[in-house]
Amino acid sequence: GAPPPPPPPPFGKPGAPPPPPPPPNKRAGSTAALSVHAPPRFRQLHWSKLPARELDGSVWTRRPCAHLPSDVSGVFGRASLFFKAAAPSRAAATLNAKQPRKRRAALDANRANMIGISLAKLKLHPALIKRALFELDEAVLTPDAIAALSNCTPDQNESAAIAALAAELANPSSAEPIALSEAEKYLLEVADVPRLGPRLRAAAARESLVADAQAATANARQLNAATRQLLRSKGFAEALHMLLRLGNLLNEGTPQGCAPGYRVLSTLGKALDLKAAGVKGHATLVDFLVESLCTELPHLLCLPEDLALVVACERVDCDFVRAELDRLGAAVDAVAAELQFARLRLSARGGGARARLALSCDASGRVAACAYTDAFERKMEPFVKQARAAVAELRAAHAELTSGFPEVLLYFGESQDSCSLNELVQGTARFVREVGRARDRLAERKAKGEMLLVLLPEAGAGGSGGGELAWAIAERRRPGSGTATPALCA
Repeated sequence: GAPPPPPPPPFGKPGAPPPPPPPPNKRAGSTAALSVHAPPRFRQLHWSKLPARELDGSVWTRRPCAHLPSDVSGVFGRASLFFKAAAPSRAAATLNAKQPRKRRAALDANRANMIGISLAKLKLHPALIKRALFELDEAVLTPDAIAALSNCTPDQNESAAIAALAAELANPSSAEPIALSEAEKYLLEVADVPRLGPRLRAAAARESLVADAQAATANARQLNAATRQLLRSKGFAEALHMLLRLGNLLNEGTPQGCAPGYRVLSTLGKALDLKAAGVKGHATLVDFLVESLCTELPHLLCLPEDLALVVACERVDCDFVRAELDRLGAAVDAVAAELQFARLRLSARGGGARARLALSCDASGRVAACAYTDAFERKMEPFVKQARAAVAELRAAHAELTSGFPEVLLYFGESQDSCSLNELVQGTARFVREVGRARDRLAERKAKGEMLLVLLPEAGAGGSGGGELAWAIAERRRPGSGTATPALCA
C-alpha cells in the first residue's frame, strides 16, 4: 500500500500552522479573547458619553490638545490603588457561569410598544426615515409623520441605552445574532442624526409657521378694520343717540334719568336683555327701537350692512392673535438657533461638503456606514428669512391694533380695566346682529299683514311697573273690510 503521510511540523517552527482554537469551555490564551469577558479593573465613572454626531464644534474637536501626555498608565499609575474594582463574589461567579447572560432591553416594554405602533402607521423603513431626516424631504416628513416621529424621539437615558446597544453590536460577545425590536432598530438608525428633537421641531415649523403667521395677521387686520369702521360709522352713532333718548324716557323721574351719555358696551347688552311685558311672542327693547325708527330714520335699519366688518369679527379672538405672535416668534427663534448650531458644526468640520458618514442598521442587526447629505442649512436658511418676515408683519399688525384700542375705549366711554377688545367687538357685533334680526321680524309681520306692537294706553298708569315697556296686540280694521291691518305707535 501507499506509505503513511509525513507527520505535521512541530508548533513554533517557521511555516508551521497556528495552534487549534481552545475548546469552548476553556479560556483562550489571547488577551483579545479575555477582553470581552474580563471583569473591569477599576470602579467605573458613570458619565454621559457624548455621541459622535455631537463632536463637531465641541471642545474635543476644537481643542484636541494633542501635546498632552498620552501614556495614562504613567500619569495615573496609582489609579489601581484608589479605584480598584471589587472582586465579584464566588456565589455570583458560580451563578453567572451556570446561567447564560441575557441582554437587557434598551427600552421599556411600554415605550418600545408605543414607538413600534407609531412606526407601523408610517409604513416606512427606518433607513428611509433617516435619509428624510438628513435631507428634510417634505414628501416623507408630512405633518402627520413629524408628529409621529416626535413621539418617538429618545430622551437622554434612552439615547445612552441605544449608544450602549450600538457598541455591543459593533463588538459582539458571541457569534449569535442579537434580536432587536422595531423600536431599537429605528433608534439605532436615527442615532447619528444630529439634534433629532430640535430638527423635528424645525421641520414642523417649516410646514405651518408661515401660514399660521399670515392667518393671525389677517385676523389682526380684520379687527383693526372693524374698530376703524365703528369710529367712522355715522349710523352707529345715530343709533346710540336714539337709544340715549329712549333710555332717558324710560328712566324719567329716576336717578338714572337725564343722562348725558352712557357706557356703550354695558348698555347695549342690557338693551338686548330688557324684555317687553304683555307681548305675544319674543320682543325686546331692540324690537321697539327698530319699529319706532323704521319710518323716521329708516337708514338706521341698515346698521348690519354698514358694520359688516364688526359682525364678521364676532368670533375673532384678539387674545389668540397675541398668543400666536408669542408662539410663532419663539418658534422662529428656536429654528434660527438650530440653524446657527448647524453652521457651527459645518465650520468645525472645516466648511467642507455637507455629506457625512452615519451608521445604519439592517434587519439582522449588522451595522454599516452610509453617506448622507445634511440639507438642514440649505433648506432652513431661506425658511428662516421668510418666517421672520411673516412674524414681523404680524407684529406690525398687532401693534397697529393695540395702538388704536385706547381711542375706541374713549369713544365707547369704557375703561381698559373693565373692558377688553374682545368684549368690545363681540358685544357690539351682538347688538348689530340683533338689530338685523329685529328688522327681519318687522318685515315678516308687515308682509303677512299681521298685527304690530302698540304701546298700551294704560302702560303709563303703572300697569306693568318697574320701568319696563308694556305692549299689547291691537287690531285696526279697515272701514268695510274684514282684514286686520297693523297699527303703529305714534
